[in-house]
Amino acid sequence: MPEPSSPAEAAGHRWTAADRALVAGLRRLRAVADADELLITTITHGHRGRVRSYALLADAWYG
Repeated sequence: MPEPSSPAEAAGHRWTAADRALVAGLRRLRAVADADELLITTITHGHRGRVRSYALLADAWYG
């Protein structure tokens, strides 16, 4: 998936079965490990893009 240009575009992304399975697996892993956090690495180039990527992830995860 190319980098979204806005949160609205990211929110409009059509999730595949593989996407949903990955997120479900991460939620199970977090629950089984009783983890307070997940460490995620993005492949976004540049500091500003990485910070934005992590902000979008946090918004999606925590709402």
